[in-house]
Amino acid sequence: MGKIIRHAKSELKQLPLILAKLLGSIMTVTGVSAVVFLETRTTPPARGGLLLFALLGISGIVVFILSSRVLAKRKADDASWSLDAKDNIRLSVLSWMLLLVFVALAIVVVLLSAR
Repeated sequence: MGKIIRHAKSELKQLPLILAKLLGSIMTVTGVSAVVFLETRTTPPARGGLLLFALLGISGIVVFILSSRVLAKRKADDASWSLDAKDNIRLSVLSWMLLLVFVALAIVVVLLSAR
């Protein structure tokens, strides 16, 4: 159990980069979704607004990739990332459960906002 606590402390130190990665993904989803939404409307959108959303999507991709690379570099340098198989499975299951919860919440929000 001590390894998991050390691993959690190590992840908390990396929280700013994880949040930057999350921000990049939100920027990308927002920008690309807005571009698709504006392009498929019956009235032609303003090109300035379309360009701003496209830039938001592109900058989100850049933020996501850069923070992902920095996180990978820190993981390679950090010695506390070595876990045994059982702890690694626990963390993997936890990560997948969190992902599924967030996806379900996003679907619920989209369904409720589309009414």
